[in-house]
Amino acid sequence: MGRIKKSKWNGESYTRLHGVWNRMKTRVKPEFHKAYRYYDRGITVCDEWISDYFAFRDWALENGYSDDLTLDRIDNSKGYSPDNCRFVTYTVNNQNRDYGVNAEDIPIIRRMIEDGVSDSKIGKQFNCASATIWYIRKGKTWQNIP
Repeated sequence: MGRIKKSKWNGESYTRLHGVWNRMKTRVKPEFHKAYRYYDRGITVCDEWISDYFAFRDWALENGYSDDLTLDRIDNSKGYSPDNCRFVTYTVNNQNRDYGVNAEDIPIIRRMIEDGVSDSKIGKQFNCASATIWYIRKGKTWQNIP
């Protein structure tokens, strides 16, 4: 019979927190399907966490992690690190979302929509998701957007 190899994660590879760590690392890779939201914007994972699950786990447990919360970057223009991350409810996380455009671009995008410019062309010009264009097109706004 073959020898059973012990996991370097000591049985934690199936925990929710280990999944949070893996998804965080996946988001910042160039092959991630939404690379424009992370990798293309220079979002990274700090050296302390990128290859050390236990460093991330220890920080998480000391900083309010629980299974009903989600990992949130306080400043969406910065990467994943102890000084820029926290655990919050999904509602708070969604309010902190970066929609991929600057506030001063919103009136320009609205004019382009009125002029009949396609969503895909607007998205390419402003490097933003089609969902962002949809929100603007439908007149939906988020905090601090004119």
